[in-house]
Amino acid sequence: MAEVTFRKIDNTNYRDALKLKVHDNQKNFVAPNDRSLLQSAYEAPDSSTPYGIYDADTMIGFLLVTSEDDDADTLWVWRLMVDAEQQGKGYGKAAMNKLITDTKAEGKFKFIRLSYVPTNEVAQKVYAAVGFVEEGVKEEWGEMVAACDLSK
Repeated sequence: MAEVTFRKIDNTNYRDALKLKVHDNQKNFVAPNDRSLLQSAYEAPDSSTPYGIYDADTMIGFLLVTSEDDDADTLWVWRLMVDAEQQGKGYGKAAMNKLITDTKAEGKFKFIRLSYVPTNEVAQKVYAAVGFVEEGVKEEWGEMVAACDLSK
């Protein structure tokens, strides 16, 4: 299994995050990282944190998490992507396992929730494999919501 670490996106590594891309046939599954960084900075500056996902010193993916006061027991995965050149190596699963382990250790949240395009079968399999259970499609987003119960 791949080993990964997380590093907050800042002025030293944001350019690396902007270089990460998904395959053309995946572009409808996840927003580009420039948009994610702007949303984090301007829509949720006090409640979201963008991270680079690293293998050693190489950024191989991007993660954006957020928490909201009206859903204080949940950490939301707003975005997760692995660069097209790095896919198929277990990085997505490793990143989710690390997020679950780190969030459990922090002890602040009871759940991690996320959403994904229902036709994204790869994402569904990865999330299910690490313990996420589908809760249903959120109609206003058109996306499947899944949750990981951190007490289990």
